[in-house]
Amino acid sequence: MAKGDKAAVADTGLTQDPLSMEKLKAQFGISGAIYDENTELQDVLKKVLALQKQGKTPTDENIVSMLNETNWFKNHSARWMQVEIDRQKKAPAIWDAQVKNIADQIKEQFLAAGADIDDATATKYAEQTIYGSGMNADGVQEIYDDNWLNKTIASAIDFTKTKTVAGIEMYDLSGAAETTAQDLYELANNYGIDSSMTNTAFTSWFEKSFNGLINKTVAPEDIDDELINMAISKYPGLAQQLSRGVTLRAAANPYLKTLADELELDPETFDLNDNLAQQVLNSVDEQGNFKPMSLYDAKLAARKDERWKFTGQARQEYTDIGNTILRDFGFLG
Repeated sequence: MAKGDKAAVADTGLTQDPLSMEKLKAQFGISGAIYDENTELQDVLKKVLALQKQGKTPTDENIVSMLNETNWFKNHSARWMQVEIDRQKKAPAIWDAQVKNIADQIKEQFLAAGADIDDATATKYAEQTIYGSGMNADGVQEIYDDNWLNKTIASAIDFTKTKTVAGIEMYDLSGAAETTAQDLYELANNYGIDSSMTNTAFTSWFEKSFNGLINKTVAPEDIDDELINMAISKYPGLAQQLSRGVTLRAAANPYLKTLADELELDPETFDLNDNLAQQVLNSVDEQGNFKPMSLYDAKLAARKDERWKFTGQARQEYTDIGNTILRDFGFLG
């Protein structure tokens, strides 16, 4: 071989100690099962045996150099190698007990998050986390750490089941997933977001935010900041309150209550996206600045709304006016 070749070996002419699978297991972390399913490793062994037949001595360094050039080696970490060596030294029952213990922990994490997992998959994930890395289904090296497990748990949560609560269709989840979903629904309501399943913008935001919270790539305060910025852009008249951390619904509540009282509606369900609410909350003053109307002006605006005509108060006022006219003309005593 050429000078400097990593796999160069010495031609000693001495009788060679043949390379065995036991040596591969003990020194290089390669089990028989791994060898049997990997043609690259088989080629390395064939190359070593061929060199031995030529009377050349492949040293451990030579063999490691050959292994280093294989895709198998490049896609497995030093930790993976050490775990495999340790596994070979352990009794199968001890290894199985170790895997089962971690698999049980993983099942508990899935259950707590509201995700389903079967025993076989939990066992597979347990082995992957022990080894720490490996080739995924796409043939790409993947690191099996806590971040990977969190993302895997998040992706296992079923978004196909829904339930109806107070006439509103929402995702039917359990465990931590249900708690996280409830928090997001409450946030959406507090910031005037239409949380119906037919609102594709909401469902997209919900699933993105939900997955981020479950797999811990997004912090709750990040979502708060996102909603605050969205609210300020839509309701610049309330920017001051929103910047202090007051939710949109809390900041708008006095105005919504005034409108709801005049229209005889429930203030808790009064839609922030209602045209009248938009008009009151984003009024423009004489200097061209956005600011909410005064509560008195909000009351007057509600009375100009078409819905006010159908309130009991409007009917009473119309009746009183009619009676006054009849009385003025002498038809009523």
